[in-house]
Amino acid sequence: AVRTKREEYKEFALGYEEFLGVYSTDKLDAEDVLDTCVTETINLGTGVVEVTTCKDKRVVHKYNPLTKKYEREVKEIYNGPRWYHFPIEDFWIRTGQQDVQTAPWCGKELRLSWSQIKDMAFAGEINPECLKRLYHMPETEADHNESLKEQDKIEKVEPHDLEEFRLFELSVRWDADGDGLDEELMVYYHEASNTVMRRKFNTFRNSRRPWVVFRNKRIPHRFYGEGVAEMLEQLQDEISTMHNQRLDNATIANLQIILVTRLIRGLSPGDRLWTGKIVKVQDVQKDVGTLRLGEIYPSTVNNENIARSYARELSG
Repeated sequence: AVRTKREEYKEFALGYEEFLGVYSTDKLDAEDVLDTCVTETINLGTGVVEVTTCKDKRVVHKYNPLTKKYEREVKEIYNGPRWYHFPIEDFWIRTGQQDVQTAPWCGKELRLSWSQIKDMAFAGEINPECLKRLYHMPETEADHNESLKEQDKIEKVEPHDLEEFRLFELSVRWDADGDGLDEELMVYYHEASNTVMRRKFNTFRNSRRPWVVFRNKRIPHRFYGEGVAEMLEQLQDEISTMHNQRLDNATIANLQIILVTRLIRGLSPGDRLWTGKIVKVQDVQKDVGTLRLGEIYPSTVNNENIARSYARELSG
């Protein structure tokens, strides 16, 4: 929302507000970013968004009707601000630290295909001369089933597009020029080959790091917040246990075994049971009796509903 205290600027304020709305939806994908970030924050307690700038350049070939040839051209697809959400499991921070701005280091883990790494090198994000050091060092296989392996072999893709490389993008406080004062650096690091892919000074305003942290329920002196999943974990186990026990007990209660008298053994460990099975036992008050293995307890429904009410009150 944009507001102004001066009457003559009112129409400009409304136009600027409309422009920001269109830009945030069309260029920044605000709705998608907030959708995933808010959902993860509520469920897991913590979400991290990176606010940065991005330059995306691609090589395109255009047909020149005069020369009747395709001409190579580097086209800038995007150059401007960008923010995106990534899984909290990919965010790294030193144990015991609570603030991303004051921690000695923090950053995120990147899982990239070979094509994505080449795009980063082309855009100037990493040093192209370092690519050959990690060319044959993929670390993970993403859903690499047999059919995809065979397809990769047929297409002769190397490194395989299904294989991913693990890089770290870190914000580090370090004395880079040896003057005794620490500077804020951004470092791209490949752990498997022990290669620094690029290091640069932090060029953001006031040298602030590009990580913004969201928390569902803040816990004092802890970096990670508490989410609904953690809050309800014990109650969910309790409700699931009572629910499963009631179903299992009802199944067992439906199993009735017929008892008849005979001076031989009845049941032994490991014997199979089924409804209507006849077991010969030595002592039965009547000539024919039944054996019930379980009872149905209606009170478990009330107990489960009580636990569910606790869960609703706890989660709001």
